[in-house]
Amino acid sequence: MPNLPAGVIEVTEAELPAVRAYLEARVETSLFLLSNLRAFGHRQGDSPYSGDFRALVASGDIQAVWCLTRSGHVVVQGDGRADQAPIIEADTVGRGTEVRGVLGDWPMAEALWTLVRARHDLVVTQHSREVLYRLALGPAHGADAGAVSGVRSLTASDAAAWDPLAAAFLQEQRLPVGTSAVRRAGFTKSAENGHWWGAWDGDRLVSIASFNAFYHPAAQVGGVYTVPERRRQGLSRAVMRTLLRDAVTVHRLTRVILFTGEQAHPARALYESLGFETCGAFGLYFGERRDEGGR
Repeated sequence: MPNLPAGVIEVTEAELPAVRAYLEARVETSLFLLSNLRAFGHRQGDSPYSGDFRALVASGDIQAVWCLTRSGHVVVQGDGRADQAPIIEADTVGRGTEVRGVLGDWPMAEALWTLVRARHDLVVTQHSREVLYRLALGPAHGADAGAVSGVRSLTASDAAAWDPLAAAFLQEQRLPVGTSAVRRAGFTKSAENGHWWGAWDGDRLVSIASFNAFYHPAAQVGGVYTVPERRRQGLSRAVMRTLLRDAVTVHRLTRVILFTGEQAHPARALYESLGFETCGAFGLYFGERRDEGGR
């Protein structure tokens, strides 16, 4: 491990082992960063989720790690140290990408978002303290989920059926929707890795769930959505049970993590009935410039 210089550093190959160790020790609130690091590396590339990794070092130890993605979102792990937020926010200035959101451990994400919003005069589109859940996987989860007709993993060929549900989920959660082309490109890659599941009613896809971050042997569950007229019929439960089975038998995972809104009582009841336990909080913050439609 290198002798890390004090202050804000640009992460290079030399610092990657120390950065990974720091994030892995806080895996439950670091999966977005770890997954992006695995998929895209530590430098910004063509993907909207890629970005240059930075770290804050004091007394030879890493105090925080963050990444400003091409899409303008700061993904951060600060181990709850809200007092470090001004240093991180100042580092995002002049980087060539306008900041439009913050995702990370609470309360670091909240403190950082307050500074970002003030500097960029953003109108809030999403401001949420999410409840974080974890589930330790075992042989029981890998047992037959009780085959449900029409529930299966999705493939790249399902993109046209999947896209309307994905857009509806993002709109319902007040998250950035993006374009269909960008959504489908991300889905294709994820589906090729076996990271999407769905329930079908004939040739219509009616319920979905995914791994939205993956860093073996852990993954983060996201995108859990059922079309409104088919809710409370056990579809999300069936999809989740199949996801958990495949997490063990196909992906050889030992842990899955997810987060959901504090007031999302039906979703929380579902996850808790499947054995998920609360383990903290996560911050999701997004905004838009006033001259782009904000008031």
